[in-house]
Amino acid sequence: MFGLALISACQLIPGQYNGYFAYASDAIPSGYESYLDRPDILKIKPVTHNEFGSDWQNLKRAHLEATAQLLELYPDREIYFLARDSELLYDYARWALKDQPKALNQIHLLNVSRANMRADHISDYLSQEGISEKSLSSAKKFLFVDTGFEGTIPRVIGERFPAHLRSKLKTHLMCSQNANIPSTRVFLTALNPNAPRLDPGSMHYTIISYEHMPRYTNRSDRFLSVGGRWHPMSTVIGQSDGAVSKSKAISYMQDLLAYAEKEKSLFESRRTFWRNLVKVQALGDLLSLKNELSALFKAHPDDPMIEASIRDFIDIHNRANPQRRIEPGELKLLQLGTSKKYASKHQLALEHPEWASILEDPETGIKSLIQNGEYSKLGAILDTIKNDEFAMIVSKEIIAAKQSPELGTFVDTLIKNSAPDQVQRLVFDIPMPPSQKNLWLLNRVIDLENFKGMEAIASHTFTHGHFEGAFDLISRLIDKGNPGVFSFLSSSTFNQEFMTKRPDLWIKFLEKADLQAKRQLATFAFSQSHAVDMTDVLDLLISTKDEEILSRIVRSYFSKPYSVPHKSRLVRILALGLPAVHLEAARSVYSESHSKAFTDLLSYLINGRNPDVYEALKKYSFNKMFWMDTPGYSEARRAIVTYDLNEREELIKKYFMKPSETEVSNPPKATSIKKPIKDFVAITPSLQKDQWIRTSEGRILQVIERVDQGKRGVVFKVRSENAKVLFALKVSVDGSAETLKSFAKETVKEQLYSKYGVKHAKIIEAGPTVILKQWIDGIRADDWIAQWKLNGAPIDAPEFQKLQQMINSHAKRGVYIRDLNAKHAIWDGHNWVIVDSGGLKEGLSLDQVREEYLQALPNRWAKGLTSPHCEGVAKLIKQYLLH
Repeated sequence: MFGLALISACQLIPGQYNGYFAYASDAIPSGYESYLDRPDILKIKPVTHNEFGSDWQNLKRAHLEATAQLLELYPDREIYFLARDSELLYDYARWALKDQPKALNQIHLLNVSRANMRADHISDYLSQEGISEKSLSSAKKFLFVDTGFEGTIPRVIGERFPAHLRSKLKTHLMCSQNANIPSTRVFLTALNPNAPRLDPGSMHYTIISYEHMPRYTNRSDRFLSVGGRWHPMSTVIGQSDGAVSKSKAISYMQDLLAYAEKEKSLFESRRTFWRNLVKVQALGDLLSLKNELSALFKAHPDDPMIEASIRDFIDIHNRANPQRRIEPGELKLLQLGTSKKYASKHQLALEHPEWASILEDPETGIKSLIQNGEYSKLGAILDTIKNDEFAMIVSKEIIAAKQSPELGTFVDTLIKNSAPDQVQRLVFDIPMPPSQKNLWLLNRVIDLENFKGMEAIASHTFTHGHFEGAFDLISRLIDKGNPGVFSFLSSSTFNQEFMTKRPDLWIKFLEKADLQAKRQLATFAFSQSHAVDMTDVLDLLISTKDEEILSRIVRSYFSKPYSVPHKSRLVRILALGLPAVHLEAARSVYSESHSKAFTDLLSYLINGRNPDVYEALKKYSFNKMFWMDTPGYSEARRAIVTYDLNEREELIKKYFMKPSETEVSNPPKATSIKKPIKDFVAITPSLQKDQWIRTSEGRILQVIERVDQGKRGVVFKVRSENAKVLFALKVSVDGSAETLKSFAKETVKEQLYSKYGVKHAKIIEAGPTVILKQWIDGIRADDWIAQWKLNGAPIDAPEFQKLQQMINSHAKRGVYIRDLNAKHAIWDGHNWVIVDSGGLKEGLSLDQVREEYLQALPNRWAKGLTSPHCEGVAKLIKQYLLH
C-alpha cells in the first residue's frame, strides 16, 4: 500500500546474470536498492571485452600492481576497500586470495562515502562490518584503501572512536595529496609513465577514468536495516554521482577477471618482488635494505615501474620507521615529492616517445584524444606538462566536442583540480552568447562550485545580451552565495537591459547578496536608463537605509533626468536625514537641470544645517544658470550663503520647516490606477479583487485574490504597480490583543528563521495589523501530499527527501517549528519554504527535535486526506521521515 517492494531473500536476478548473486534483502523500500546486491567476483565467469579503450587496458595493469603491493605490504591488517571507487581493487584482491581462506577473510568492501559517512546508523553498519570500539581494542589492525585525495572518509570514520584507538586505523590511497597518507605510485605509473617523477597529489587527471568507471549502483546515502542486516542504500531513480550501468559494471568485472587469469604469472612475480623487499626489511639491517633498493634501481634505471616501486617502498618504510629513514638521494633518486612539470614539449617527447605525435602537433593530437575518448592519456600529459598553448588547445577542443559522459567526467576533473586560470580560460573561450551546446559546461562550473569559474561567468557570459538559459544560470549563481560572484553580477550582469524582464531575480539577489554587492548594484544597475522600471528593487534598496547604498542611488540614479517620475523615492531617501546622502544630492543631483523638479526637496538639505552640504550647493549647484529663474531659489541661496546664523534660522523657519509634507504622505498615483488607494494602516480584511492599496513605504499594490484565512489573519495575493512582482499580504481579522500580539511576533519569528537557516517567505513590510511578505510560487504541502498519495507515496520523491533533510537540519540546530501545518509550507521546485507557522522552540537536543516532529508533523500534513488514507499516509511519513 505504501510502495514497499517485498522480495524473497533467495530470489535470483533473472537474465544474463542469473546465478551470479542473490538479492541481499527481503524487503527494500520502493525506489531504493541495496549495495549488497552487487555481484561477487568469485561467482562471475571471465569474459574478454574488446570494446573497451586503451585507458581501461592501462587500468587493468594498475589494478594488478596495486593489489600485489597492498597484499604484501599489509599482510597483518584487515583491509577495507572503500566503495564505490575501490570496488574493483577489492575484486582483484578477492580473486588473488580465493584459495587462501584465512587471508580472504581479511579483505572487506565497505560502502562509506561523503554522502553517507555521517548518516544515521553508520556506527551500526561499521560494527556489522567489523569496525567497532571492541574490535579496535583487540589485537587487530585496520587499513582503509581508497582512490584519493585527502583521506576525508577514513578520517571521519576514525573520529567516531576514542582518540587512543585511532592509531589502529591506517589509510592508503592511490593518489594522495595528504602528507600523512601514502600514495600508490605503481598504480599511477601504469597510467602515466612519468608518475615516478611527479608529486602523486597533483595527478588528478591521471586517475580520471578510474574514479568515474560505470558503477553497479548509485552512491549510497543512507543505511537501512533489512532482514536483520544493515544495508547501504541508494536511489534507483536518478544518479547521485557518476555513471550507473549494471550491464557495463558487470562487463568490466568480467574483463578484469579475464585479465587476472591471463596475467597470473606477472601478478605472482610482482607479489614476490614486494615479498622479498619485506623480508630484507624484516632482518633489521638498514644498510642491507639500502643496498637492495640501490641494486634494483641500478639494474633498471629506465624502468618507471621499478622506480615507482622503490619510491612507494621508501615512503611506507619511512612512515613506519621515522628513526631509520632512507633518503631518496642515497639511491640516486630525485627527492621524494618533487613535482617535475615540463615547460618544453620537446623535452617531454624525448623522454616519452609514446606521446611525441601529440606533443609535436597538439591541435591534431588533442582533438584525436578527445574524439577517441582517451582521457587518461590526455590527463597524464596534463599532469606532466605546464604549457599555455597546450592548455588553450584543450579548452578549445572541449568546447568543440560533442557532450558525452566520458567528456563530462574529464571536464569535472578539470574544473575541480585545474589552476583557476584554466577554468577561467574555459569560460572565456566559449563563444558568446553561448549556444545550447555549451550551456552544460557553464552549469558544471556552477555545480562544482568553482568560484573563479563562476566569477568568470558572472563577469563575461551575460555581457552580450540575453540567450536561452541565461536566467537559469543567473539564478543558480545567486544560489551559490559567493561574494565574488555577487560582485560581478551586480557590476556586469544586472546592468544589462534584459534583466528588467526578471525582477524576481533582482529580489532574490538582494535577499542573498552581501552589503558590498548591494552597494555595487546601486552604482552600476541604476546608472542605466532601463532601471527606471525597477521600482520594486529601488524600494528594497531604499528600505535598507544604508547610507552608502542611498548615496550611490542618489549619485547614479537621481542625477539622471529619467528619475524625475520617481520623486517620491527621493523624498523617502532625503527624509532620513543622512549627512552623506544629503552631501551627494547637493553635488550630483542639484547640479543637473532636471533637479528643478526637486526644488521643494531642497528643504531637506537646508534643514540639515550641514556646512559641508551648504558648501557643496554653493560650489556645484547654485552657480548654474538654470537655477536663476527658479521660484524659491533666492530664499534657498540666501539661507546657505549668509554668515548671519540668526538670519539663516529665520529663513529656515519661514520657508523650509515643513518640507513637502504632501509629497511624503501622498505619493503620486500612477496613471493606470483608476480606483481609490486604501491607506496601508487602514486596510481591513474586506479587501476586494482589483482594489489598490498604498503601503507605509510607498509601494502601490493591487489585490489579485483572497487565498487563505486563519484564526488571526486573512491572506491576499497582491502585485506591484507595474504587475511584475507578487507579494502575500496578511491582514488581521480584528484588533484584539491576541491578534495584535500574534502579528507583533511575525518579525521575531523571521529573525529566528534567519538565525537557524530556515527557508521562509521574507517580510517586506510590517505594521501592527498588516504584514507584506514575499510571494512563494509552488505547490502547497496539503496539495502535494494528496498527489503524492495518488502516486503511491514513493519515499524517493524529491519533495519527501527534502522534507527529511529539512527536519534533520532543524534537529542538528536544536530548533523545532511549532504548528507547521501543510498549508503553511510550499514546495518551490527545489525546497520547502515556510510561509507561516507557530513559534520556534530553541535549545532542544537532536532527539527532542525529532520526537517533536514525529509526534506532530505526520498527522498535520496528512489530515486533509480522507480516512483511511489519512492514517496510512501519516504512518508512512512517520516511518521514513528521519531515515
